[in-house]
Parts: sequence; structure tokens; C-alpha cells
Amino acid sequence: MFVLDTSAILSFKIHGNDAVTTDGVLGEIKEGGASWRRLQYMLAAGMEVISPPEECVEKVIEVAKRTGDYEKLSDVDIGVIALALHTGGTIITDDYAIQNVARKMKLNFRGVMQEEIEEEIKWKWRCRSCGKYFSSYYEECPVCGGKLKRVRA
Repeated sequence: MFVLDTSAILSFKIHGNDAVTTDGVLGEIKEGGASWRRLQYMLAAGMEVISPPEECVEKVIEVAKRTGDYEKLSDVDIGVIALALHTGGTIITDDYAIQNVARKMKLNFRGVMQEEIEEEIKWKWRCRSCGKYFSSYYEECPVCGGKLKRVRA
């Protein structure tokens, strides 16, 4: 079974049978145009829409915070990973933050148009002003108030 994010649906590389997605992904595709027609084709071909259980969502959030990917993931992204956790499916995505959390959770994933990440990435944050490093994200540097940038740990 394949768990599809928006890019996987729009890629025209995966067909509807043996595919699932979330309501959130459907919400990212605007009505009308080629993208909407592609989505309608996928649904008619058998793609299911499933909401992941809340306990799966909570587990994904916990892991995403540990890897440093949480701030880069949308609620839709978290739902896709949670659905893969729930169904045991393979996530189809080019989003490296999704892939990184999936790797940490030992979930299967494949790229759509790009190569997959080859190793788990751990992130930390560095203040652009004072240069201090932090293991947790802050809206602004707690030392000087500067902007933080995500960097590899």
C-alpha cells in the first residue's frame, strides 16, 4: 500500500489502486484544473481517504520534535506520516522532512521525482546574530533576540 502526499498525487506516477491519502492532502488540491482532474481520477481508480488515529499523530509529533523537523512539517505532512504508521504503508514523497521523520520511525518511503535521503538528519538551530546553538526551536534567540536558522547537528 502507498501513502501519498500531494506531490505524489500530482506526479502522475502513482495510480489510485493500492493508494491511500488523508483529508488534508485533498484540501491542498484546489478545485478545477488538471490537478483537480488528476485527484478525481485517483479517487475513481480506488484511492482511499483515511484519517489517521490521534495516537499515531501524537507519536509523529514526538519524533519530529526529536529530529528537529517539527517546525518544517505542516499538519498535512504529519497526517501523511501518521497514516503510514497506522496502515504500514510506504510513503511516496519528495519532502525530505517527511522522509527524515519516516526514517527515524523505521517507516518505508520512496521519492517521487527526487532521490530519497540516505541517512537520518538531526537538526539544531543557530542564531544568525550571536551564533549560539540550540537543540530546541525558539521564535527568536533567547540570548539576543535574533533570528534562528536550522542547521545540521
